[in-house]
Amino acid sequence: MIKIENRQVTSTEGRLVRRVGSDVYFRRATVLDTDTEVDFEEVDSRPAYSLADYEARVAELIAERYTTAQELALINNYNAGECAEEYAFYQSFRAECKAKARQELESAKSKSDNDSEL
Repeated sequence: MIKIENRQVTSTEGRLVRRVGSDVYFRRATVLDTDTEVDFEEVDSRPAYSLADYEARVAELIAERYTTAQELALINNYNAGECAEEYAFYQSFRAECKAKARQELESAKSKSDNDSEL
């Protein structure tokens, strides 16, 4: 459980803490005046890759099928009440790209760890 006491955030379970939406992991940190427990989450370990690595790989995978202009047109058309089926396909493709990016980055980290053991 996340605990904030004396302007310090920690995990009562001794786990790592991460500010939601960031790549920063810690055991204890000073909080801002506006921070509450919901701004943080407990994790068991750091991921094998950074959020920036993941986002970049997802963008690369999506760009293999869609240009930025095509994406913007599709989103704008959907917001205008058009192309709902095509937009659903696009969202499904995005989800596939996210899963593939995670798998590739985890595999690369695992291979790197194995190579360093040699």
